[in-house]
Amino acid sequence: VDVPKSGLYTVSVHYSCRNDTAGNRFLFESQDQRITSRIEGTGKAWGVYFPVEIGKLHLKEGRQRLTLRAAEAIKGTLANVQSVLLIPPS
Repeated sequence: VDVPKSGLYTVSVHYSCRNDTAGNRFLFESQDQRITSRIEGTGKAWGVYFPVEIGKLHLKEGRQRLTLRAAEAIKGTLANVQSVLLIPPS
């Protein structure tokens, strides 16, 4: 990602997860920071998406690699991630 301005960004993940497969954890990380979050169920079907704010990261201006992955061994299915939004500081 190419961060336009250094600052404390809110991370929002837009995903779906059937209620019967919820409970796994995912990890969102930059080079030196991590956010771990539990996947909550979004309904009975995979087509129901919700944005969930999972935390904040201090990002420096410029290009960098950000990663979203399972935080541990997955039980069933992790989630269907539609997008990750970095909300800039106001």
